[in-house]
Formats: sequence, structure tokens, C-alpha cells
Amino acid sequence: MSKYLPSVLLAAAAFLLLSPSGCPSISLPVPIVQPKYDQIYAVVIEETQDRDEYSAVINSPLWDGMKILGVEHRFYDDDSPEAKPYIEVVVDRPGLLLLTKSGDVIRKGPLPKTAEEVGVLIKGYLNAK
Repeated sequence: MSKYLPSVLLAAAAFLLLSPSGCPSISLPVPIVQPKYDQIYAVVIEETQDRDEYSAVINSPLWDGMKILGVEHRFYDDDSPEAKPYIEVVVDRPGLLLLTKSGDVIRKGPLPKTAEEVGVLIKGYLNAK
């Protein structure tokens, strides 16, 4: 046995006893948890003249099915006065804006290219029912 071993053990014990948590500090990454909601309001801002490119998403029965899950939706032409509050928030055309019941922005960005992608995206923010 080394003559230095008792000194090393004593130093290690003193370090552990004197450190605030009793052990060396290890910083772990904090997981990002996506919040879930019971109700979501989906707003699609579009230029209706360009609708041919994404009409399958707009005309999808997905939107009617989403009502059962707690998702209300509305489509706005970006030239309409009703769209004004949303136009500055969503710069993409076509754009998808997801809001909480109280009007807080959950997600803003381009409208996904398929109805299936829209469904997966929105369901990711909903509490399971």
C-alpha cells in the first residue's frame, strides 16, 4: 500500500464534505418539454390566387376532424381586413399560426406541404383525448 494513499483518501473525503452538494457539480442538459393544450386555434394565412399549389391541404377533411380534438380553424386571404392581426405574426405564405385559447402564439411558420404533416404537427401540441 502506498504511503500517500491515506492522504489522498483524506483529501477526497474533505472535498466531498466541504463541497456544497457533497459531490462534484455535474451540469446535465435540461430537457425541453413541449407544452400540450386542450384547445388550439389554427389560422392559415394564404394568397388565395396561389391556392392551386396547396389546395389539397386546405381542402382536406383533416380540418373537420380536428374540431373533435379541440382545434378550431380559420383560413384568411392575406389581403382581407380580418387577416390584419395575423399578417405581421406569420410572414410565410401560405402560413400556419397556432394559438392558445387565450391568444398566445404556440407556433408560427409555413403551412406544411401535406395534410398529414399538418395533422402530425397540430396533434403534437394537443393533450391526448
